[in-house]
Amino acid sequence: SLAAFLKLSNQYLNATSDFSCYDYTSTTSDDDDSSDGNGLSWFDAIDAVLGVIESETADTAQDFENGWWYSFQRETSVATDTLSEGGRGPPSRSTGMSKSYFRPSDDAQSLPFLIPANAMAVVELVKLKDTLQLLEDQGIGGSRAPSLSTRSIALAQSIEEGIWKHALNSQNVLAYEVDGYGGQYFMDDANVPSLLSLPFLGFLDLPPSRYAQSKSNSNTPKSADDDNTYDWLSVYENTRPRLLNSSTNPFYFEGSDGEGVGGPHVGYGYAWPMSITMRALTSDDDDEISACLDLLVKSSAGTGLLHESFNVNDVSDFTRSWFAWANTLFGGLIIDLIEQKPYLILNQ
Repeated sequence: SLAAFLKLSNQYLNATSDFSCYDYTSTTSDDDDSSDGNGLSWFDAIDAVLGVIESETADTAQDFENGWWYSFQRETSVATDTLSEGGRGPPSRSTGMSKSYFRPSDDAQSLPFLIPANAMAVVELVKLKDTLQLLEDQGIGGSRAPSLSTRSIALAQSIEEGIWKHALNSQNVLAYEVDGYGGQYFMDDANVPSLLSLPFLGFLDLPPSRYAQSKSNSNTPKSADDDNTYDWLSVYENTRPRLLNSSTNPFYFEGSDGEGVGGPHVGYGYAWPMSITMRALTSDDDDEISACLDLLVKSSAGTGLLHESFNVNDVSDFTRSWFAWANTLFGGLIIDLIEQKPYLILNQ
């Protein structure tokens, strides 16, 4: 969710060139009746976001020594609705990545470092450097822009190196979650960010000079990636077939009425249309994309809307008759196809 806020910040400025919200500070006047009178700015929000990501790079031993700042525990009959270890989650060892506790599906993680979330963070932290540079060039933010930029790029570098060192197995395949002790969990979940969605997130298109020194980051260290150490495209090409196979992804379901990635949130045998849309968005194969479109139409069970999930043996058995996330993502796919492959969906 923090990376999503960064994504919105980066995309909004890039799309609109509107600097007003970045240059805005809410009033602190005692006689002002506005509800936002707490003196906060976009820069304060960025500072807080970076602070949380930085704090979560600490491992369990460091958290134990310094005092736990986050825990979550509640009474429930569903194991994925709460955290283990007294509400502190599974143990971790430092990796350079940032911990999280719940997946995008709201299910508790099995291991503390969620690779797709860390990958998304890398993308948006790198882009944040460019956003902050644009603001600095406009004289917005004063000395805060360069200092936040330095922190942002240092975090991105640390996280990306952590993914490379800890998330790959001997077959050059990415794990979904790791713990820093050598533990790796190979799976994928339909919700985004996912391993399947890495191209959609921009992780395969990171600029090769992303950690090079800039005028705002003169002290940023040189990354191993400047020597082309990271080959994320090859990693993704190795990983993708395993995500779309029920023998290698425990949450890829196949049945008489369809197939797709699901997850523990709904349960066994239910594929999520969101994952089928993402499969199409991350493919350049016309036959694969067409098959995904046909399956998405079928999965709607004649309702004209996409659902949260559907039974792979009976599409009329679905959860959430209207799921905004899935329908919005599908709309993005249609726009993308109109621009890139109109012959697949438009009549002559």
